[in-house]
Amino acid sequence: MKKIYVVILLAILSVGTYGQINWSKHSGNPVFQGIGGQWDGYLAYIGSVIFHDDLHHMWYNNYDGNNIGYATSPDGITWTRDGNNPVFGTGSTGRWDQEYAVCGGVVMVNDTLHMWYTGHDGDWSNLGIGHATSTDGVN
Repeated sequence: MKKIYVVILLAILSVGTYGQINWSKHSGNPVFQGIGGQWDGYLAYIGSVIFHDDLHHMWYNNYDGNNIGYATSPDGITWTRDGNNPVFGTGSTGRWDQEYAVCGGVVMVNDTLHMWYTGHDGDWSNLGIGHATSTDGVN
């Protein structure tokens, strides 16, 4: 019983120690923006970033919520957009995601990327979460 109390006490102390995190904003913010006249020109906002093969891989959304772009960075600060952007869009007519597709998260499992995204068919009361896979983050 004494061991349980020690574990609980350590857990409580660790929350106090590690639960208080101070973030320092990068002095060069923003590190990524939409480009005027492009598909993401009005606004680009983050969907997901993972670190794999010595690169940061970011999937990001445009303002309209109908396209997802892809960019890479060696340092998380300087980003290079993929030449195939946007790399993911809405579903075809009649599909549940025909009007809206926004990246929520991407994870790598073995050699396959898994993306979960929010979509709807034009009716905001019909929002759903979809799943898509890719081996390169683009196709």
